[in-house]
Amino acid sequence: MLSWIEKKMLASICKKMGVTLTKDNLVLAFQDLDGNGYYKFPKGIEMPLSRLAKVQEYLMWMSRGVSKEEYHRALDIAEQAMNNGIKDVKGMAKIGFVLAELKERSNMVIHDELFYNVIAAQLVRQDESVTEFNNEIHMQKVAAFKELDRLNDTFFLNIQEYLEAFNLSNISKREFDNLMTASLQVRVAMEQMLNSLSEK
Repeated sequence: MLSWIEKKMLASICKKMGVTLTKDNLVLAFQDLDGNGYYKFPKGIEMPLSRLAKVQEYLMWMSRGVSKEEYHRALDIAEQAMNNGIKDVKGMAKIGFVLAELKERSNMVIHDELFYNVIAAQLVRQDESVTEFNNEIHMQKVAAFKELDRLNDTFFLNIQEYLEAFNLSNISKREFDNLMTASLQVRVAMEQMLNSLSEK
């Protein structure tokens, strides 16, 4: 849901541009495997604040190399180890691991999960509101993009203009796949390590 301030700002922007945002103003970018159409904002039409805010949020987490969920889970484990203090002789090792991992993750080129979220926030599915962010539809879009990307090169070819935000505009599909695979491996390894730390 847009806040009152966001609605006022959006109305002001649209009034200045003389444009009421609807899918008629957008350009069909591609279709997913279920036939759903995805629309992009053409040059000259600004993305609504609700979508822009989500893109900026995902990019902020991308710069840290972790998703919001991964970050909070890691901090929870470190906090629990700190609270246990003397009772948990391995507590300092847990805290050290979490801090080292979070620091290392900020050097990752790309975070595969966040990458799909950034793209999904910028594209409008045929059955969703142009101006309001719907988390349920957003997660469906992320799943659809992963599947489309896994099965063929169409997704990669259709998102070339969005790769600039990641400094990946001159990357090949093979290099892109290698980055995504490396990110997935790092994420799975961290998840397994956090699981083992939380069980001890």
